[in-house]
Amino acid sequence: MVPSRFAAERLRGLGAAIGDPYVVPHPLAVLADHAAPPRVGYALFAGRLEPEKGLDVAVEACRIADVPLVVAGEGSLRSRFEPMPGVTFTGAVDQAALARLRAGAGVALVPSRFAETFGFAAAEAMAAGVPVVASRIGALPELVPEDCLVPPGDSRALAAALLRIRGDAAVAEHGLARIRETTALASTTLTAIYS
Repeated sequence: MVPSRFAAERLRGLGAAIGDPYVVPHPLAVLADHAAPPRVGYALFAGRLEPEKGLDVAVEACRIADVPLVVAGEGSLRSRFEPMPGVTFTGAVDQAALARLRAGAGVALVPSRFAETFGFAAAEAMAAGVPVVASRIGALPELVPEDCLVPPGDSRALAAALLRIRGDAAVAEHGLARIRETTALASTTLTAIYS
């Protein structure tokens, strides 16, 4: 089993004899009943504060777009960007606090610079009914709608996309529907495997 088609191709590229694996996305703890109501809240970055996650791209995009950024997580880059006008660091937060942060966000940013094998930050934000802008890299295109993807490392494209979809309930609903399909596919596949 692999969490994405991208992960299967990556393993094949590394010479692993994996045959034709089942693609079973990671399970999600929470799935909203409906998308969040439209709001023009802050942009949210949730994840490890390491170079591969693209925090620098998120900070620059929000500066360009003049949108406040809330950063949830810890890592080596925190000291590089804190303090910075327009950026609020919460540190590591539990699931309840992260849910509250998502409830106030107008958009979630996943500006990864490396090939994610699944994309938890994107999947969890979409499952919470928040519009997501992500890098077109790794498995993220399997989760995030095409019109919400930008080239990795491109802060100007990220800024333009976040301004376009921030608070857009239709984009959020489309993302939530995609995650519902992904979750249903995972359940069906696991049932077939273990029946």
